[in-house]
Amino acid sequence: MEVHTSKLPGSRLELKLQLSAQEVDGAYSKVFDELSAQGGIPGFRPGRAPAKIIRRRVDEKMLQEMAWVRLLEDQYPKLLENEGLEPLEDPQFPELDDVPLAEGTPLEFSFTLTVRPQPQIRQYKGLELIKPSAEVTEQDVDNYVRQFVENAAEEVEVERDLVADGDIVNVGLKVIGESDDEPLSEDEQEFFIGKGTYDPPIDQELLGKRVGETITIEHQYPDDYAGDAELAGKQVTIHATIAGLKERRVPELTDELVKQQTDGDMESVEELRESVRQNLAQQFAQQAEQELEQNALAAILSGTEVDLPETLVEGAAAESFERFQDDLQRENLSLEAFMDIAQVDESTIRQNERSRAETMLKLNLALGEIRRLEEIEISDEDLDAEIAHFAESTGQEESFVRNFLELQEDAVEQFRERALRNKIIKFIVE
Repeated sequence: MEVHTSKLPGSRLELKLQLSAQEVDGAYSKVFDELSAQGGIPGFRPGRAPAKIIRRRVDEKMLQEMAWVRLLEDQYPKLLENEGLEPLEDPQFPELDDVPLAEGTPLEFSFTLTVRPQPQIRQYKGLELIKPSAEVTEQDVDNYVRQFVENAAEEVEVERDLVADGDIVNVGLKVIGESDDEPLSEDEQEFFIGKGTYDPPIDQELLGKRVGETITIEHQYPDDYAGDAELAGKQVTIHATIAGLKERRVPELTDELVKQQTDGDMESVEELRESVRQNLAQQFAQQAEQELEQNALAAILSGTEVDLPETLVEGAAAESFERFQDDLQRENLSLEAFMDIAQVDESTIRQNERSRAETMLKLNLALGEIRRLEEIEISDEDLDAEIAHFAESTGQEESFVRNFLELQEDAVEQFRERALRNKIIKFIVE
């Protein structure tokens, strides 16, 4: 068998096969043996009828069809092995009517095949990667400790009725549209004065007002307003009546506060700061490592060229869209509700998921090629380390995770794939 290959777009190949008369006759010989073994030919026991007798009793077209099937069954696996091809879908063989198949005659025919794409990676060794700083500054510690104290703040009722900066104000809201019909919405909300993130900035308008006072705000919501789809694009009048206010009192940072807020696990402010420093050091180190890995993957991705087959992209895009819907369901949100909130249509979501799928396909193919070139494999020790890391990062006992994996073979394979991926990334980074 001789093979001539031409590349087509989308990781497709046009393969021209030239088979010798001997190879063609081999397929016919198998057909004769099969028909002879079936028996039913007068004067001959099963398996004893000669080919010339079978030719006279069996329709030539039927013999040709059977020989064509046997020929493909014999030659196609050999072709894949000899050429090192990994097909992604069934080949598109020509119809028998278009093939000059006959005993004792060489045969030439062509067909197309979509194969696993071969990525071309510009560089994956010696990448110039800058490792982000993981240094913990005193300012970092101060910020965390300040939040620790803020979390201990109490909200208390106050006797004054004048709204001041930092107050928490209970407000009755009534939102009316341009038609002045029934209110579009009517409820009570709390506003933290000085927060500065409200749209419209009601907290700024409330500053300096008194309990019982009502303010009125005219506001035009943008068309893409995501807070409430019913308000998007509408001109409204907002009536806000101050029903009450509270003051947020932040305690002083003392050893006693530390003991109280940590249930006695820490005894002093200095112990708190040291604990914060150690936790931040670990957190920053992990973040720096993750950022370094992401930078490495981004470099690999930008330096990789690959001709993705449409069939591969479509399948991955469909799976990505299904995962997106599953994520919404876990949040008790339907696709229709999400589209309403985000002001997007299904085609936009599908296009986004397709782009995401193409990126992941390209990256995974690149990592697979690096694995092949560097002969990277995982050991039992690598798998054990991955399981231990997962248990630690999720706060579970390692024994519990291992017991679970003993019952779930698919989960074990997922851990193997994760361990292999991490080992490839580690190779790139180092």
